[in-house]
Amino acid sequence: MKKAYEDCIVERDVWVDYKFQAHICTNEKDIGKSCVVQNVPVRRLTDGEVNLCRRYFKDQIHYDKVWLVNDRARSLGKKYKNTSIVRFPYVFLPALWSKDFSRDTDVSAVANWIHEMTHVWQFSVGGAGFDRGNEEGDASTFDRENQQFVIGRYALDPKWIKRFCFHNSEQQGDLIALHYQMTVDQGFRVPRIGLWPLLEYAVEKDFLTGDRGVDFLPRKIAKPPLMQDGYFDLVKQAKIRWGIK
Repeated sequence: MKKAYEDCIVERDVWVDYKFQAHICTNEKDIGKSCVVQNVPVRRLTDGEVNLCRRYFKDQIHYDKVWLVNDRARSLGKKYKNTSIVRFPYVFLPALWSKDFSRDTDVSAVANWIHEMTHVWQFSVGGAGFDRGNEEGDASTFDRENQQFVIGRYALDPKWIKRFCFHNSEQQGDLIALHYQMTVDQGFRVPRIGLWPLLEYAVEKDFLTGDRGVDFLPRKIAKPPLMQDGYFDLVKQAKIRWGIK
């Protein structure tokens, strides 16, 4: 079940008024006390974007509550001036912006947006907010070769094929974004075909066959089990599926 909208975190340094103007705080050391109306692009999701999101997240997101803001999350400081980030209900996209991602031909920009929408989904079904960090996910990043846990929030091990829920919050965003890129862009897919067995299992056979509810959020466990063996045979099958010699 989706969280009630009243439970959502409201970003401390931006809000949007009835004229679709973004009010941005100007004093980064004292957020919330000095604000002006900034002429930065801000908008709701388009119908096409909602339809694209529903392929992955069904109706588990409050699509009508999401704001896309073409600016940085200023409470994080200038260090993150080009960083896309979600502070629900706002999705900050300072660098890769589009009037409609569902019609954008820049696949990398669309994938970046889908990654952020994965974080919206995580929050909508009960995941941790930004202020709690990603503590629930780092335990799932395990270095099999050295037999130890590592802090590698984005790193994916393509040979370790496991369920969607056994990936941390950033890895989940990358799984969805990579799946999108692999299915729509042959030029992107061919040199990265080694990722497909993981994407097929974690996204297509696990996540997309379920209700996309709370059970798919990152799980903090000692060591996620290896779900499948025969990685190289799976890569061969992937090449056959996509017509790659």
